[in-house]
Amino acid sequence: LTAANVVTQAAGDVAQHARFEEAALRGLEEALGEAFVKVQGIGMVGLYIVAFVAKRLGTSISGVAAGRRASGLYGQAGNKGAVGVRFEVEKTAICALSVHLESGQNKAAERAAQLQEILFGPPPFGRPAMPVTKHDLVVLAGDFNFRLAMPAGADLASLR
Repeated sequence: LTAANVVTQAAGDVAQHARFEEAALRGLEEALGEAFVKVQGIGMVGLYIVAFVAKRLGTSISGVAAGRRASGLYGQAGNKGAVGVRFEVEKTAICALSVHLESGQNKAAERAAQLQEILFGPPPFGRPAMPVTKHDLVVLAGDFNFRLAMPAGADLASLR
């Protein structure tokens, strides 16, 4: 990641996204034995998220939206933040988010604030949009940059 990437690839690497989508569609069909279609995808610098559904459900999809929430450099750069896709399958509202939060040993409060804003702030999908936490299913993944603090002498084997 360079300063040039942050400026010139605000939407991410579109060519790489397309290659991933092609491979994912092939892999899904091979693994699950049925065709899939892309619902929506969106990227931002080092983040990308895409949603697929089984082709047989394609006519049941509605309310598709996608958006970005930049939080790097005080919300001005997309090197940190979230990308999200939301849609409905019949009457089930689904939201999928990929996040990359602030890094650094002493930045836990900033990470927590960023996550709070992503989950409870205005949705990144534009208006009108359902708040993230009001969806029936929310998938949240990414690089949270949180560290596990264990007391000295803690039994690490108990975490397995």
